[in-house]
Amino acid sequence: LYIKNSGGAGNLNLLLAFAGLCVLVLASNIISQVLLLRVSQKVILKMRMTLSRQILKTPLRKVEEAGTPRVLQCLTGDAQTVSSAIISLPLICVNVVTAIACLLYAGWLSRWLLLGMFLFILAGVTSYRLAVKKALHYQRLARQQADTLMANFRALADGNKELKLNHARSDEFYTQDLEANALTMRDHTISGSSIFIVA
Repeated sequence: LYIKNSGGAGNLNLLLAFAGLCVLVLASNIISQVLLLRVSQKVILKMRMTLSRQILKTPLRKVEEAGTPRVLQCLTGDAQTVSSAIISLPLICVNVVTAIACLLYAGWLSRWLLLGMFLFILAGVTSYRLAVKKALHYQRLARQQADTLMANFRALADGNKELKLNHARSDEFYTQDLEANALTMRDHTISGSSIFIVA
């Protein structure tokens, strides 16, 4: 678009409007990020308090069956996962709206183009679901390993004095329990995350 301005006042007004628009974009970005942070932290707090209350109401036998490491992992790691999901929610909404707009435009241009896009989307969704199924399998294994690793960390903290007195047991605990579980969890996490990245 070509705009002809003969005087400097028009250029100054255009410059001020552009600067105002830049400030508005920056301010709205900051406000949206702060609001999103507040919402995610509120959800995490509510989730942790709800889980804590449910743990307090759960019979002791069931809590002992679940184990302390699993309870701690639920209160800490799962809350972080929910926070990450909340933070990515606006991006998902923007992408969905963009995809719908593209489909509507393609349908306006040609029905055959819209049909081709639907077939392409169907193939993409199907292949993505197959990949995600495999990735979720690895993530479940990583989650189970995280519970085991949390138990190892607790044993390390609780039995530190005993491990220091018995060097053979300390080395065995480090290599066969702690390191082995940490490496297995790392491998499962890398496998699952890599599939998600490729998908």
